[in-house]
Amino acid sequence: MARLIVRRKGTPEQTVEISSPVVTLGRSKDNTFILRGDRKISRRHAKIDYVDGKFYITDMGSANGTSVNERLIRSRTPLRDGDKINIGDTELIFFSDGGLSPAAEPEPISPEELAAMRPRAGNAPGAGDTAAAAADASTVKCPNCGTVVDVTDIPKGAKVGCARCKHIFTV
Repeated sequence: MARLIVRRKGTPEQTVEISSPVVTLGRSKDNTFILRGDRKISRRHAKIDYVDGKFYITDMGSANGTSVNERLIRSRTPLRDGDKINIGDTELIFFSDGGLSPAAEPEPISPEELAAMRPRAGNAPGAGDTAAAAADASTVKCPNCGTVVDVTDIPKGAKVGCARCKHIFTV
């Protein structure tokens, strides 16, 4: 199972497991991993996602940026074992350890299920369905819970995860 070693001066080192295909990092309580005590960390600072057997990190428009191996990232960046992620004054060391747990690996979905998740032209966002997808192909609905999942820049056929219910599916 993937993990992060969290280091910050004046606090004990922690290890946290990544058991979900999408995790968010920041000060806010609605993040998967809440990083308290560092005012340089934004409320919703960064996210790590697992797509097609690889982990990526994306800065979520934070005020102070996110660095990987001392390089400021500006777009979705692949993570490798031992990468040092800096968020504010906090250092996170990433280890993939073989990816997600087997229970989190996706079940294959049929082309029919995939077609049902794609937004249909002419559907206005919010028209009758609170989780309605936008009329473009940059979002799909999670087949498990109906939450809209952003698939911008994710290649067709890739596996993505729902941040709400943690279900993994193919786009």
